Parts: sequence; C-alpha cells; structure tokens
Amino acid sequence: MLLGGEELYSHLSNKLGIGHNQKTEDGKFSLEEVECMGACGGAPMIAINEDYHEFVNIGEVDKLIDSLK
Repeated sequence: MLLGGEELYSHLSNKLGIGHNQKTEDGKFSLEEVECMGACGGAPMIAINEDYHEFVNIGEVDKLIDSLK
C-alpha cells in the first residue's frame, strides 16, 4: 500500500462499485487488496491477471480499466 496504493484501491473500488474480494455483476472485474506483491521499487502497482503495472496513477488506472471494458 505504498506511495498512493490506498488511493488507487479506493478509486477502483468506487469506479467498479465493488470492494475487497468482490466481483462486478458481469463478472468481468474483481478486486483484491494485498499488502505486498514484491514491487516496492515500482509502487504503486496493480496486477491485471498476470500483467503487472508499476508506477501507476489514477489516470493510468482509468485508461487500463476502460480499455478492458
């Protein structure tokens, strides 16, 4: 939850309308809060399936999620 990770999580939770270990009604997205993914040097980061995205900000996260809809 380094360097803005909590903000990213909160933003995604609001954007997707789901919380920890929940999935969207269409089943396309799920959200899980984790404390360590071994990317301290690239924080904040998110994982989408097996793709890891480091040094992300809210704008980049929005683009990533919107590209998957």
